[in-house]
Amino acid sequence: MEVLTDKKILTNKNNNGVQGAPTLKVVEYGDGVHHITKIELEDFIVGVIPAAAAALTLEPITPLYTLPAGVQLRSASYGSIGVTAVGTAVSPEIGLGTVAGDGSANATIGAAGATMEDILEGYVVATTVTHAEVESSAAELGISASGDVKSVFLNSAGTWNVDNAGNLTVSGTVVLVWDTLV
Repeated sequence: MEVLTDKKILTNKNNNGVQGAPTLKVVEYGDGVHHITKIELEDFIVGVIPAAAAALTLEPITPLYTLPAGVQLRSASYGSIGVTAVGTAVSPEIGLGTVAGDGSANATIGAAGATMEDILEGYVVATTVTHAEVESSAAELGISASGDVKSVFLNSAGTWNVDNAGNLTVSGTVVLVWDTLV
């Protein structure tokens, strides 16, 4: 553990999870039991929008983060995310879940499955023309048992236009607060 003398914050080097893509910047604070994981995203590709006008849950290319082995209690999450897509502006929903979006014909994440937003409930981002949206949740408590899926996916769903075909990217910050129980 490293102590940052100017802020008196512990940077945790024990019991860290795994970042999902090398382009993410992940910093974890805590004491080996209590963790605050800060994930910074810069033009992170959430998924690919097909060249068809349709309601669709995108399939993430990679998880944002994977919790380590053992048992964890997820106590809070936060997202400050801006999205960008080509073409006509739409208002997609963004959320965090333990299961990846599945490409199903749904305009909202919840309609596709509750576990696609069981960490941070999906919320609408006003436009895909680089608009920042802030959302937080402390109500999405959950326990990840030792045999459970440990991945954290950034999911998105919306009613896409034909001219939106291409990558949906996000920039911003996601914070996860969790404790190691065993």
